[in-house]
Amino acid sequence: MIAPDKIYTNNRGGYAKIPIFSQADANIEYIRKDALIEWLDGKMTIEGATEGFVGGYDFALKDVINHINSM
Repeated sequence: MIAPDKIYTNNRGGYAKIPIFSQADANIEYIRKDALIEWLDGKMTIEGATEGFVGGYDFALKDVINHINSM
């Protein structure tokens, strides 16, 4: 079974693949960690860059990926 990238829950414990639209239900969106990491990896610019704007950008993305992995 393939897990969806996002699921939505309501305040009664139910969940769905699309937002639950109801006055009484508050939607809480959960994103699959692997889907977020895959997206961030796709945003990397030049592998191995360490200097300048590109190096700083890639370093920041790697920092975010490491933080997500540690959760």
